[in-house]
Amino acid sequence: MGPRVLLFVLIAPLAGAGKDGAAALEELERKYSIRVVVAPERFAVRWGSLKLITGDVPKETKASSYSELLLAEFGIYPVSFVKKSRLWAIYLCADLRYHGERRTAIPDHRRNILYLDVERARHAERYVRKVIHHEFFHMVDIVDDGELYRDPGWARLNSDTFRYGRGGAAMQRDPDASLPDDSTPGFLNRYSTSGIQEDKAEVFAHMIREYAAVERRAKDDEILRKKVAYMKELLANFCPEINATFWQTRSTP
Repeated sequence: MGPRVLLFVLIAPLAGAGKDGAAALEELERKYSIRVVVAPERFAVRWGSLKLITGDVPKETKASSYSELLLAEFGIYPVSFVKKSRLWAIYLCADLRYHGERRTAIPDHRRNILYLDVERARHAERYVRKVIHHEFFHMVDIVDDGELYRDPGWARLNSDTFRYGRGGAAMQRDPDASLPDDSTPGFLNRYSTSGIQEDKAEVFAHMIREYAAVERRAKDDEILRKKVAYMKELLANFCPEINATFWQTRSTP
């Protein structure tokens, strides 16, 4: 029997997260007034006329440990920031795919839902934590000005000869794309060079998770330094609580 094809996401109990995981997800729901769901069955959600977001029921142990990790990461954000992002629900699952290709996370900005695979790449916790912020930023980015793939102000920060690649989807099979790489001035890794939307999301995710390291890189990289300043201004305009005091908390080891 194939996955159930949905026009919208099922809203289900948190039983699949186990006792500790369910408690973490309930805390997330209370704090941010969002719905957090552990997939109770295989599902498929239409994205456009042909493509699907699909996923499966996760192992309870994985869902439980991920739920606590998710609470720690989302807990960084002011409530007003999440509210302004229009995020409505987070859907936790396994074997998450977009049009058949594996994904660790998918932001569905049409329905304001963030899909997260609680099993993929769990051996690389640093990556898993950053990807939560990366994909959530895509939702912030499009709510900010209605644009995801265009930002002339950001583009002007790059060198005159630089051109972005074919988008993040084109780099999904490169296991090293997200690793630190300073070979291209202004970029944190190869994945950042794939598209303007990925560049912005990577800068944001690294600033949230590794702010001090980004600041150190930026001291010797003028382009990256300007991107950090641009990101701070963008976020402060979007949500005044993402201010200098907020970044001071991120710079503390």
